[in-house]
Amino acid sequence: MGVTCSADLVEQHLRFFKAELSRWAINNTRNLPWRNTDDPYCICVAEILLHQTGASKVAPVYQDLIARYPTVGALSRAKIKTLERIIYPLGFLYRAGRLREIAKAVVSNYGGYIPSEKTGLMSLPGIGEYTASAILCFAYGKQVPIIDTNVVRLYSRFFGLSNKLPSSAPTNEIRQIASIVIPKGNARRHNYALLDFAALVCKHYNPGCLKCRMGTKCKYWITRNTKL
Repeated sequence: MGVTCSADLVEQHLRFFKAELSRWAINNTRNLPWRNTDDPYCICVAEILLHQTGASKVAPVYQDLIARYPTVGALSRAKIKTLERIIYPLGFLYRAGRLREIAKAVVSNYGGYIPSEKTGLMSLPGIGEYTASAILCFAYGKQVPIIDTNVVRLYSRFFGLSNKLPSSAPTNEIRQIASIVIPKGNARRHNYALLDFAALVCKHYNPGCLKCRMGTKCKYWITRNTKL
């Protein structure tokens, strides 16, 4: 199934997906420190630290970094060696320089305020479409879809989409679905639920299909069972 199928069938699957995701989220979304704030600076720091790194590992490092550098200005004056020591448990130490570069650019070009529109965000060093969208949604409450590698996998499986692009790259079809399924006025909660469901249930290896609420309409699960 995809958005090329009958409009009624597509709409039924979209409604089911949104409803089941919302029900799952009530008791299963993760309580992570950056989710308890809408401060754009904190969200930006978290998103950079989360690049290629699990949320549970990031949490203590994020808290340490924010405690030591509570503002963009403070981070812009940080010493790289100190930042590297803080980030060391996560690896990818290039992020120390990336964080300071972003902070310096924000101070120099935006008066110390994280931009609230995508063009401005993507002008900052190392911030691409995904990170810009995450900041817009989680910090500024914008109605934008969040699509990471896990979410691409989830949509591809559930809707039976053939994704011929690299696994991390969303097709136009996935982008279209991602925009449609966001509940109006509730993008932040929806996107956090989507990220968590894709990371915790619809995993790349050993997905939790047996306990998945969406199995009755998931094309991946239906096809998998048919072959057994």
